[in-house]
Amino acid sequence: MKDEQTLRLFDFEGSSKEEWLKLIEKEIQPKTWIDLNVAVGDSRDVNAAYHPEDQTLSRFISKSGSLNGWLIAEDFDALSNPMECNERLLIALEYGLEAPMLQHVDPFVNLDTLLKGVIPGYISLHWELPEIEAANKVSQYLRSVHTEPNKMGGGFLPRLTLDHTFISDLEKIENAFNEGFNDQYRWIHIASSETNKNEPFKDELGFICFAFHKSLEILGEQGKLTEEIIKRFQISIKAGDQLLLEVSRVRALRILLANIQKLHGLSGQTPVFIQGKTDITCYTSEPDYNRIKGALIGWALAAGGVDSINIAPGNLNPPASEWAFNSRIARNISHLLRMESYLSEVNDPASGAYFLEETTSQFVKNTWKTLQEMESIRNVLTLS
Repeated sequence: MKDEQTLRLFDFEGSSKEEWLKLIEKEIQPKTWIDLNVAVGDSRDVNAAYHPEDQTLSRFISKSGSLNGWLIAEDFDALSNPMECNERLLIALEYGLEAPMLQHVDPFVNLDTLLKGVIPGYISLHWELPEIEAANKVSQYLRSVHTEPNKMGGGFLPRLTLDHTFISDLEKIENAFNEGFNDQYRWIHIASSETNKNEPFKDELGFICFAFHKSLEILGEQGKLTEEIIKRFQISIKAGDQLLLEVSRVRALRILLANIQKLHGLSGQTPVFIQGKTDITCYTSEPDYNRIKGALIGWALAAGGVDSINIAPGNLNPPASEWAFNSRIARNISHLLRMESYLSEVNDPASGAYFLEETTSQFVKNTWKTLQEMESIRNVLTLS
């Protein structure tokens, strides 16, 4: 006959939360569950009484498919010296880069020089262009060097503003990229910046959700809101050194984006492409220390489930002779997370961890509550 202790262990898995709490309550007297809660800052308390019944978030967090893959991304300044940018781009592609971000590409940049030796169809090529007018030049160039642009992935990521110019700018981009490019090519970019401090939301997660909501609202007013248009969005989010909270924040973002889609009459089942970047404000003047911190932030982004990881190198201003090594170490973090930690093999690796589930839920509920107050939204938040 099993003793009392064995019976408790045997019955634990099949117990309801209510039964479980009653069973364990005797063990913590005279303390209560409130005494065991963990404060994590920003008025958030994690309930220690986590139970499998509380795990209701995974459906919206899961990306399409069964794996947790991500692209290895890196920024390149195309404005100052296109030839040097091309040399660095080729070196990076040789050593595992998958999603280069070409920044500051204006209408006058020589694209033949910038992309000499690069085959756009084999990588996910991203363009950050300060001027909408550059869209036609880029799309024409891509068609000229690749006979099947429908096989290309990546995105044209302009600076769109949420005002009367949003639709007209969006139409310019659509005219440049609609014909021939597949649904993996994105052209509506949302990212926070220093200029967001005067927006209704002070935090990055809140601003991104607010901007996404407003974008869908404008598209809906113009009759352009469809499931397909969701595939054209790319969200960029920065991650700092509060590692577990960063995991929860990325997971919360997926749930919030799904709920915002449902708010506008969509299914909420189309995943939005999320790029994760290191927040360099948490870096120091010590390159080796930054590399360790970058590796940990990369882990948090991978565990959170982003689609692309851009880890800043340890030395933010290396001499030219050290650039290749400095950047390669940063890229190798993603390789290690894939090939040694196997984070790419499990969809939503953080699922079931009570602290992460609880903080994810709090991020979601707090942001949704603020969005409801700002926009008079009456829709009920769906977590399952």
